[in-house]
Amino acid sequence: MPRSPFRPDFLRLMDRWRGGPLAVCSSNSREAVLAALDRIGAREQFGTVVGREDVGRLKPSPEGLNAILEREAVPSGRALFVGDRGTDVSAGEAAGVPVLQLVAHEADEP
Repeated sequence: MPRSPFRPDFLRLMDRWRGGPLAVCSSNSREAVLAALDRIGAREQFGTVVGREDVGRLKPSPEGLNAILEREAVPSGRALFVGDRGTDVSAGEAAGVPVLQLVAHEADEP
């Protein structure tokens, strides 16, 4: 079975999320993100998926996050962006969205 790009700590966080809609902003293609969500059985839990083909500028530009906020009608201060890279933190800050940065652990590595 292919390894999921979603880390175990993210999946636990997603299972506990009760505050609003879930969306994905990725520098990968929308097709790849949807395939990954299908593999973990979570596609129907996510509304908007913004991939690299949906934006003119990738993260750290806030363009993808701003598109999600607009589509989901969520004010930036009521959202939470979860990411694992510095570009995610930069994009969240530029969009005015609080960011939770996941930190890699050796146990997460294949």
